[in-house]
Amino acid sequence: MILGDFPWRGDGGNKMNRVIYWVLAIAACCGNSRACEGDAAQWAKEFAALRAVRGHFEGGAWNADVDRWQGRKHRVMQCLVDGLSAPGTGVARVVELMGEPDARVGCPSAECEGVARLMEVRDGGARSVPAAGQLWVYRWRGAHDRLVFTVMDGKVSGVGWALALE
Repeated sequence: MILGDFPWRGDGGNKMNRVIYWVLAIAACCGNSRACEGDAAQWAKEFAALRAVRGHFEGGAWNADVDRWQGRKHRVMQCLVDGLSAPGTGVARVVELMGEPDARVGCPSAECEGVARLMEVRDGGARSVPAAGQLWVYRWRGAHDRLVFTVMDGKVSGVGWALALE
């Protein structure tokens, strides 16, 4: 972590390091504070349009809106998932806002384990493969980086990103 490299107490670090630390900390906290203004219907419409664009990871030309980290497609997906990630959200709501998933992966299976292995882990928890159910996969950048809903009995039980991390 970049911020961990800077001393933040009066332990011999120079003033410039402290200034840089606080500027980076404030930027990290506030950088995307306006990213999800609007409503779910608006984001759903924009996601549908961006989903149809073939970017670099889908065999097309590089397109910053769909290929860049924190590009428009990535941010819209983050906004949509904010409203869909609560455990117990019905899959009908997911389909209403995001359309049908690009893949439905049955669990347990080798394919399910492969997707789960790439999923980021939040709060220091362990990666887990659902004992039953499905992973609903929505491509952000082709098969390279994906948004994954864990679905059990027609309801969302978890959400995460499966990232190539290169």
